[in-house]
Amino acid sequence: MAYRRRPPKFRYICYSCVTGQPVWLYQGQSSEGMRKAYWRAAKKEQTRARWFQRRTDRRTRRIQHLLDECLAAIPILGKLTKEQREAVRRLAAAGLARYEISNYARRGFACRHNLVYWSRGAYLGLGCAAHSLLGGRRFRNPDGLDAYLSGVRRLDEEALTLEDGMEETLMLSTRTARGLDLAAWRRAFGAPFGAGRQRALARLREGGLIEIRDGFLRLTLRGMEVQNAVVLELLEAEE
Repeated sequence: MAYRRRPPKFRYICYSCVTGQPVWLYQGQSSEGMRKAYWRAAKKEQTRARWFQRRTDRRTRRIQHLLDECLAAIPILGKLTKEQREAVRRLAAAGLARYEISNYARRGFACRHNLVYWSRGAYLGLGCAAHSLLGGRRFRNPDGLDAYLSGVRRLDEEALTLEDGMEETLMLSTRTARGLDLAAWRRAFGAPFGAGRQRALARLREGGLIEIRDGFLRLTLRGMEVQNAVVLELLEAEE
Protein backbone atom coordinates (compact mmCIF):
# COMPACT_ATOMS: atom_id res chain seq x y z
CA MET A 1 0.00 0.00 0.00
CA ALA A 2 1.49 3.33 -1.06
CA TYR A 3 0.13 6.62 0.26
CA ARG A 4 1.41 9.85 1.81
CA ARG A 5 -1.25 10.36 4.41
CA ARG A 6 -4.46 8.78 5.52
CA PRO A 7 -7.46 9.85 3.40
CA PRO A 8 -9.97 11.53 5.73
CA LYS A 9 -12.94 9.43 4.52
CA PHE A 10 -11.33 6.12 5.59
CA ARG A 11 -11.54 5.14 9.25
CA TYR A 12 -9.91 1.72 8.84
CA ILE A 13 -6.61 1.09 7.10
CA CYS A 14 -5.04 -2.36 6.95
CA TYR A 15 -1.43 -3.06 5.95
CA SER A 16 -0.57 -6.52 4.56
CA CYS A 17 2.87 -8.08 4.32
CA VAL A 18 3.68 -11.51 2.84
CA THR A 19 7.13 -13.02 3.33
CA GLY A 20 8.83 -16.26 2.37
CA GLN A 21 6.79 -17.10 -0.74
CA PRO A 22 7.95 -18.65 -2.93
CA VAL A 23 10.79 -20.11 -0.87
CA TRP A 24 13.35 -20.04 -3.69
CA LEU A 25 12.81 -16.29 -4.11
CA TYR A 26 12.72 -15.53 -0.40
CA GLN A 27 16.52 -15.57 -0.22
CA GLY A 28 16.46 -12.29 -2.14
CA GLN A 29 14.36 -10.48 0.47
CA SER A 30 16.66 -8.07 2.27
CA SER A 31 16.81 -7.15 5.94
CA GLU A 32 16.43 -3.51 4.93
CA GLY A 33 13.23 -4.38 3.07
CA MET A 34 11.88 -6.12 6.16
CA ARG A 35 12.74 -3.12 8.35
CA LYS A 36 10.76 -0.88 5.98
CA ALA A 37 7.85 -3.31 6.16
CA TYR A 38 7.90 -3.18 9.97
CA TRP A 39 7.93 0.62 9.86
CA ARG A 40 5.00 0.83 7.43
CA ALA A 41 2.93 -1.67 9.40
CA ALA A 42 3.52 0.17 12.68
CA LYS A 43 2.62 3.66 11.42
CA LYS A 44 0.01 5.37 13.55
CA GLU A 45 -2.38 5.54 10.58
CA GLN A 46 -2.70 1.75 10.53
CA THR A 47 -5.61 0.28 12.45
CA ARG A 48 -4.90 -3.33 11.45
CA ALA A 49 -2.01 -5.33 10.04
CA ARG A 50 -1.74 -8.75 8.44
CA TRP A 51 1.64 -10.50 8.52
CA PHE A 52 1.82 -13.74 6.58
CA GLN A 53 4.57 -16.35 6.66
CA ARG A 54 4.59 -18.87 3.82
CA ARG A 55 6.30 -22.15 4.66
CA THR A 56 6.34 -25.78 3.63
CA ASP A 57 4.29 -27.74 6.15
CA ARG A 58 6.11 -31.02 5.62
CA ARG A 59 9.25 -29.44 7.06
CA THR A 60 7.43 -28.63 10.30
CA ARG A 61 7.87 -30.97 13.26
CA ARG A 62 5.60 -31.55 16.23
CA ILE A 63 7.86 -31.34 19.24
CA GLN A 64 10.05 -28.42 20.30
CA HIS A 65 13.46 -30.11 20.06
CA LEU A 66 12.67 -31.27 16.52
CA LEU A 67 11.66 -27.72 15.62
CA ASP A 68 15.01 -26.47 16.91
CA GLU A 69 16.85 -29.06 14.80
CA CYS A 70 14.79 -28.09 11.78
CA LEU A 71 15.56 -24.38 12.18
CA ALA A 72 19.24 -25.06 12.66
CA ALA A 73 19.38 -27.23 9.54
CA ILE A 74 17.31 -25.01 7.24
CA PRO A 75 18.57 -21.39 7.21
CA ILE A 76 15.57 -20.05 5.28
CA LEU A 77 13.07 -21.35 7.83
CA GLY A 78 15.25 -20.07 10.63
CA LYS A 79 15.29 -16.61 9.09
CA LEU A 80 11.53 -16.68 8.56
CA THR A 81 10.94 -17.58 12.19
CA LYS A 82 13.22 -14.81 13.45
CA GLU A 83 11.45 -12.27 11.26
CA GLN A 84 8.04 -13.46 12.43
CA ARG A 85 9.08 -13.04 16.07
CA GLU A 86 10.49 -9.60 15.31
CA ALA A 87 7.23 -8.63 13.61
CA VAL A 88 5.22 -9.73 16.67
CA ARG A 89 7.50 -7.69 18.96
CA ARG A 90 7.57 -4.53 16.87
CA LEU A 91 3.86 -4.50 16.08
CA ALA A 92 2.99 -5.02 19.76
CA ALA A 93 5.29 -2.15 20.73
CA ALA A 94 3.41 0.04 18.23
CA GLY A 95 0.03 -0.88 19.75
CA LEU A 96 -0.96 -3.55 17.22
CA ALA A 97 -1.72 -6.64 19.30
CA ARG A 98 -1.64 -10.09 17.75
CA TYR A 99 -5.16 -11.48 17.94
CA GLU A 100 -4.72 -14.26 15.35
CA ILE A 101 -1.70 -15.99 13.81
CA SER A 102 -1.50 -13.58 10.86
CA ASN A 103 -3.51 -10.61 12.15
CA TYR A 104 -2.76 -7.66 14.42
CA ALA A 105 -4.93 -4.72 15.41
CA ARG A 106 -5.23 -1.73 17.66
CA ARG A 107 -7.76 -2.05 20.45
CA GLY A 108 -11.29 -2.15 19.03
CA PHE A 109 -10.17 -2.61 15.42
CA ALA A 110 -10.07 -6.41 15.04
CA CYS A 111 -11.61 -7.61 11.79
CA ARG A 112 -15.15 -8.60 12.77
CA HIS A 113 -16.02 -10.78 9.80
CA ASN A 114 -12.85 -12.84 10.27
CA LEU A 115 -13.71 -13.30 13.94
CA VAL A 116 -16.96 -14.92 12.78
CA TYR A 117 -15.04 -17.44 10.65
CA TRP A 118 -12.59 -18.31 13.42
CA SER A 119 -15.43 -18.91 15.89
CA ARG A 120 -17.41 -21.00 13.35
CA GLY A 121 -20.29 -18.55 13.38
CA ALA A 122 -22.94 -18.51 10.66
CA TYR A 123 -22.18 -16.52 7.51
CA LEU A 124 -23.69 -16.11 4.05
CA GLY A 125 -21.34 -15.64 1.10
CA LEU A 126 -22.52 -13.34 -1.70
CA GLY A 127 -21.07 -13.29 -5.21
CA CYS A 128 -19.08 -15.65 -7.42
CA ALA A 129 -17.18 -18.42 -5.61
CA ALA A 130 -18.37 -17.21 -2.18
CA HIS A 131 -18.73 -19.87 0.54
CA SER A 132 -21.36 -20.05 3.27
CA LEU A 133 -21.93 -21.82 6.59
CA LEU A 134 -25.55 -21.83 7.72
CA GLY A 135 -27.43 -24.21 9.97
CA GLY A 136 -24.53 -26.64 10.16
CA ARG A 137 -24.33 -26.90 6.37
CA ARG A 138 -21.55 -25.63 4.12
CA PHE A 139 -22.02 -24.70 0.47
CA ARG A 140 -20.64 -22.38 -2.18
CA ASN A 141 -21.65 -20.28 -5.15
CA PRO A 142 -20.41 -21.09 -8.68
CA ASP A 143 -17.05 -19.68 -9.77
CA GLY A 144 -18.26 -18.38 -13.16
CA LEU A 145 -20.25 -15.19 -13.61
CA ASP A 146 -22.67 -16.70 -16.12
CA ALA A 147 -23.65 -19.54 -13.81
CA TYR A 148 -24.00 -17.14 -10.90
CA LEU A 149 -26.24 -14.75 -12.86
CA SER A 150 -28.39 -17.69 -13.99
CA GLY A 151 -29.29 -18.33 -10.36
CA VAL A 152 -27.15 -21.38 -9.59
CA ARG A 153 -26.51 -21.61 -5.83
CA ARG A 154 -25.58 -23.99 -2.99
CA LEU A 155 -23.01 -26.09 -4.84
CA ASP A 156 -21.09 -28.87 -3.02
CA GLU A 157 -23.55 -28.63 -0.13
CA GLU A 158 -22.70 -30.83 2.81
CA ALA A 159 -23.96 -31.36 6.34
CA LEU A 160 -21.10 -31.12 8.81
CA THR A 161 -20.64 -34.06 11.15
CA LEU A 162 -19.72 -33.96 14.83
CA GLU A 163 -16.15 -34.89 13.87
CA ASP A 164 -16.07 -32.04 11.34
CA GLY A 165 -17.15 -29.61 14.04
CA MET A 166 -14.51 -30.83 16.48
CA GLU A 167 -11.71 -30.62 13.92
CA GLU A 168 -12.71 -27.16 12.69
CA THR A 169 -13.22 -25.80 16.20
CA LEU A 170 -9.77 -26.94 17.28
CA MET A 171 -8.04 -25.76 14.12
CA LEU A 172 -9.70 -22.33 14.00
CA SER A 173 -9.69 -21.47 17.71
CA THR A 174 -6.00 -22.26 18.14
CA ARG A 175 -5.22 -19.71 15.44
CA THR A 176 -6.45 -16.99 17.80
CA ALA A 177 -4.87 -15.37 20.83
CA ARG A 178 -8.09 -16.09 22.74
CA GLY A 179 -7.63 -19.82 22.20
CA LEU A 180 -9.95 -22.78 22.66
CA ASP A 181 -12.77 -22.27 25.19
CA LEU A 182 -12.75 -25.56 27.11
CA ALA A 183 -16.20 -25.07 28.67
CA ALA A 184 -17.72 -24.29 25.27
CA TRP A 185 -16.06 -27.44 23.85
CA ARG A 186 -17.70 -29.58 26.51
CA ARG A 187 -21.10 -28.03 25.89
CA ALA A 188 -20.81 -28.49 22.13
CA PHE A 189 -19.37 -31.99 22.02
CA GLY A 190 -20.44 -33.58 25.30
CA ALA A 191 -17.03 -34.46 26.73
CA PRO A 192 -14.04 -32.62 28.25
CA PHE A 193 -11.39 -31.68 25.74
CA GLY A 194 -8.74 -33.47 27.79
CA ALA A 195 -10.50 -36.85 27.57
CA GLY A 196 -8.09 -39.14 25.72
CA ARG A 197 -5.60 -36.33 25.17
CA GLN A 198 -3.80 -36.07 28.51
CA ARG A 199 -0.51 -37.47 27.23
CA ALA A 200 -0.51 -35.28 24.14
CA LEU A 201 -1.37 -32.21 26.21
CA ALA A 202 1.44 -32.99 28.65
CA ARG A 203 3.96 -33.35 25.81
CA LEU A 204 2.91 -30.10 24.21
CA ARG A 205 2.99 -28.21 27.52
CA GLU A 206 6.43 -29.58 28.35
CA GLY A 207 7.59 -28.53 24.90
CA GLY A 208 6.43 -24.97 25.53
CA LEU A 209 3.91 -25.08 22.67
CA ILE A 210 0.64 -24.65 24.59
CA GLU A 211 -0.66 -23.23 27.85
CA ILE A 212 -3.92 -23.94 29.68
CA ARG A 213 -5.25 -21.30 32.06
CA ASP A 214 -8.46 -19.45 32.87
CA GLY A 215 -10.50 -22.11 31.06
CA PHE A 216 -8.74 -21.71 27.71
CA LEU A 217 -6.13 -23.67 25.79
CA ARG A 218 -3.82 -21.30 23.92
CA LEU A 219 -0.79 -21.71 21.73
CA THR A 220 2.39 -19.99 22.86
CA LEU A 221 4.50 -17.94 20.49
CA ARG A 222 6.44 -21.09 19.60
CA GLY A 223 3.23 -23.06 19.32
CA MET A 224 1.82 -20.65 16.77
CA GLU A 225 4.93 -21.19 14.66
CA VAL A 226 3.93 -24.87 14.28
CA GLN A 227 0.15 -24.58 14.70
CA ASN A 228 -0.70 -27.22 12.10
CA ALA A 229 1.52 -29.76 13.83
CA VAL A 230 0.02 -29.00 17.26
CA VAL A 231 -3.50 -29.44 15.89
CA LEU A 232 -2.59 -32.78 14.28
CA GLU A 233 -1.00 -33.94 17.51
CA LEU A 234 -4.23 -33.23 19.41
CA LEU A 235 -6.54 -34.64 16.75
CA GLU A 236 -4.62 -37.89 16.50
CA ALA A 237 -4.07 -38.31 20.25
CA GLU A 238 -5.19 -41.65 21.63
CA GLU A 239 -4.68 -43.19 25.03
